[in-house]
Amino acid sequence: MRATEVREFVDSGIWAGAQLNKLPQDASFRSYWRAQKGENSAIVMDAPPPLERVDQFVHVTELLARSGVRVPEIYQRDPDRGLLLLEDFGRATFSVLLADGVDELALYSKALSALNTLQNFNDDQAGRILLPDYNFDITWTELSLFTDWYVPAVTGNLVSDHDREDFKCIWRTAFENLPELPSVIVHRDFHVDNLMLVDDTCSLLDYQDALIGSPAYDLVSLLEDARRDIDPDTVSTCYQKHLADLNASAQTTRVFDLHMAFWGAQRHLKVAGIFVRLWLRDQKSVYLKHLVRVLSMARRAMQGEEFSDLRKWLDDHYIPQSHPDFHADAEEIRSILMPQSRN
Repeated sequence: MRATEVREFVDSGIWAGAQLNKLPQDASFRSYWRAQKGENSAIVMDAPPPLERVDQFVHVTELLARSGVRVPEIYQRDPDRGLLLLEDFGRATFSVLLADGVDELALYSKALSALNTLQNFNDDQAGRILLPDYNFDITWTELSLFTDWYVPAVTGNLVSDHDREDFKCIWRTAFENLPELPSVIVHRDFHVDNLMLVDDTCSLLDYQDALIGSPAYDLVSLLEDARRDIDPDTVSTCYQKHLADLNASAQTTRVFDLHMAFWGAQRHLKVAGIFVRLWLRDQKSVYLKHLVRVLSMARRAMQGEEFSDLRKWLDDHYIPQSHPDFHADAEEIRSILMPQSRN
């Protein structure tokens, strides 16, 4: 049925008659098709409503295009059916290029240049950047993926309302005590799978969930990648370059480091929950292989005294230091989770 709608959508415009080939599924509800017509190609984004919102993708695409970063041009749209026809950036994601042996530091430097452009954008056309703030409600909604999916998978029990509220209060206190930094556009998933090399420029994908928030978040996403190990020298060089781009004083650097730790811990715990949810709800177990890395980075981010209450909560709830040991097989965990899942 959905394939028929995609076909009708493509045939309603100048790409009529193009050959359609479905692309591999990602971690969302979206799917993609490559439309080939002669030597030219385009990408169909299939984002079925109400699970996905193409109107938000269109809004953020137009916003980021004004910022000066490279994003796909939108050729054709049908928001009611959740379909877009986009410029095809090809297959050269940074992940593919790195696997092919392209120099890591060179690619990450291009990513930093794009991030710098994004973070220095001031949308004069709108008077302000029309995106929601990365507030505590959103921060907590993401963290609840950890309590509602990951914790039951390793303990065999749902988190009690009392313990869940305790976890939330710890994070609220940390959030409210976080010193301020100038707010910027936050991509929210700024890593090598969502970056492409187009005309020797770092170009962005998968940005529809962008918010206004901390300048540390996307740097954490880039340098503490849930899916790959990065050379420590690359991490250090990129971190220092980003601070130099910010013209950060010693005091600003201390605040920035605290933001890196806070958002690193938040992101890694969120991602651990997402990976378990993908396994249990969506039958996508491929992401489980990254959990050791994710949990290790989460623990490393929480080393400071500011996170002592959080470390104690994790230790009291038998969350392993690194390697996840699931309570039972997937079907047994699903029987615990799925009827009462909050997400």
